Amino acid sequence: MIKKRILLINPPRYEVWPENFDDMGIWIENMTAFFPVALLRMASYFRDQGHDVSLINCAGDIKYDEAAERHQIGKRRVGNFKDKEIFSPLFHIGTPFEEIRQKLKQQEKPDEIYVTSFFTYQWESVHEVIKICRETFPSAKITMGGIYPTLCPDHAKTSGAELYIGELNATNHSRLALDLLEPPPNYMILKISRGCPSKCSYCAVHVLEGNAMRWRDPEDAVDEIQENIDKYQIKKVAMWESSILVNPKEHFERFLNLIIIRKIKINLSFPEGVNPNLLSEALLVKMKMAGVNRLSLSVETNNRETAVKRFHSVHKLPAFQRIMKSIKKAGILANAFILAGMPNQNVKDVKDTVLDVLNAGCRPELMPFTPIPGTTEYMNCREDIAHKGLENLHPWLWPCVNSYEDYAQLSDLHKKCKVLMNN
Repeated sequence: MIKKRILLINPPRYEVWPENFDDMGIWIENMTAFFPVALLRMASYFRDQGHDVSLINCAGDIKYDEAAERHQIGKRRVGNFKDKEIFSPLFHIGTPFEEIRQKLKQQEKPDEIYVTSFFTYQWESVHEVIKICRETFPSAKITMGGIYPTLCPDHAKTSGAELYIGELNATNHSRLALDLLEPPPNYMILKISRGCPSKCSYCAVHVLEGNAMRWRDPEDAVDEIQENIDKYQIKKVAMWESSILVNPKEHFERFLNLIIIRKIKINLSFPEGVNPNLLSEALLVKMKMAGVNRLSLSVETNNRETAVKRFHSVHKLPAFQRIMKSIKKAGILANAFILAGMPNQNVKDVKDTVLDVLNAGCRPELMPFTPIPGTTEYMNCREDIAHKGLENLHPWLWPCVNSYEDYAQLSDLHKKCKVLMNN
């Protein structure tokens, strides 16, 4: 085997400033918190094959006090209405392009460059990084992977890079090369399930990962947690899971049992939310024992017809209302995700869902909707957003809200929910 020099790049991001966020420092911290998991697993995979691997992580390189002056690059229009013009500031979050160019020049010439991507509406900075890589290393093989090329291959190929579509299955169980991050974080991101048996109209997980469920061996996952506690003193594990409660006794409960038996002290969180229909009192007790102190619950809407006929999902509110008593009994705090800003969505339904969540003793969290390429909702609203580029589909731009009145109500409601979340 020929030893290769491989360069991995996590590009900076273009982010819209949400008007209801009062603290720019906290906002930027949220934007830069999630390190490039796929690249770090690729790094371990390539190292195991004997290759030299380096990483340029552009997404976390920003000082909070510089953000307003140095990194605002423009504005983006909010909403899909014509009766009033509203704009949000657009920021470059991470290493400036000229600094990326200088960092590349300091690298030994790589044989292969892999550039990751996240959300489809952040494509611009990915293309610019690829352009700089091509100018600096014209003979290197440059490959783009991640969510964006998987969902939008025709759009992504205009970058000039080769595309990797879908998952790189060979790396899914590789260890995170946290040593490539400077400094190594005090948390890790973990994924022990892939796939989703549902086909919710607004979600792309079944497009990205398929409907068939695959599981990582629980013992291997817990071993990695312990190794990172020993090496880096991590204190938190963000479990980036979509369907972790499917068949829990065979997988998730085994994972929890190992953490409890080994007496591992760790804080577990689930940023994508869990399905309240699949929770039980016994499972919640076990989750609390394993280090779950707070849960995000996917409620989405209180409207049964919307949930079943439009979302192609199940109505989750009744189960949510029942399980909240067990969540409180277990000593776990909870917030509930509510979808807002969808095409033809009744704002009253959103408000009523917020009230239902509050009455159940839970904190409501509005999730601004964006149509994701490859989903049913995206197909259904293509005509309404035909004049918008991918970059204008950022959720904080409320891209499918068709009247200023609806936008004003949703924006105000989001601000009130944010206050409740922070109390």
